[in-house]
Amino acid sequence: MDMIDWIESDTGLPIPRQQGSLICSRVAPESEAQKWVESVSKDLKGARVAVVMGLGAGLHVKRLAEKFKQVSIIAVERHTEIVKRVSSGVLKHLISQDRVQIHSPANAGEILNLPLLNIGKEISFSVLRHPASFRLNKSYYERFESALTCRGERSACEDFFHARPDIAEFVSRLALARELSVFSIVEAIQGQKQLEQRDHLAWLALRELVK
Repeated sequence: MDMIDWIESDTGLPIPRQQGSLICSRVAPESEAQKWVESVSKDLKGARVAVVMGLGAGLHVKRLAEKFKQVSIIAVERHTEIVKRVSSGVLKHLISQDRVQIHSPANAGEILNLPLLNIGKEISFSVLRHPASFRLNKSYYERFESALTCRGERSACEDFFHARPDIAEFVSRLALARELSVFSIVEAIQGQKQLEQRDHLAWLALRELVK
């Protein structure tokens, strides 16, 4: 895991760095957070839940919660050091009100199983990227983003994602990269009754994707 340290911004706010790279603005973090909220506002039209990839100093999540009071927020953060500090600081009040949840998942299943996303039911949500967090931890966030991209197809994919999160993550990431449908792969795998056959077909599908 990359080292996280904290420095003080010009406005006095503690902000995180990852291996020396700033995860939010040192000069004007509040202004940066507000501009981010304005840039993603159109993506939240009709959404009941916002899944934010990256916590940073927490300001963008705070501003988002303040502007969209009807939207529940799930923040996904790779670094537990950031989670601990932001949870006890800038987001403490919003977390205590159940307006914001913060998670550091190890696999896609942990995100897909969150009660707020109502597995098996239709619910409108948006996935938002915090640019610096995503850029510095691209491979970590991409696997959750790709799994959530399949949310609209989850009624058919649900059992597969739950039973085999290892293969499901790999399939969803490759499908997203190749602009192919995860549904077609999962449907074929679920058609096999024996686990060994399901695994065999899954890897055949993966082999076809990477040709």
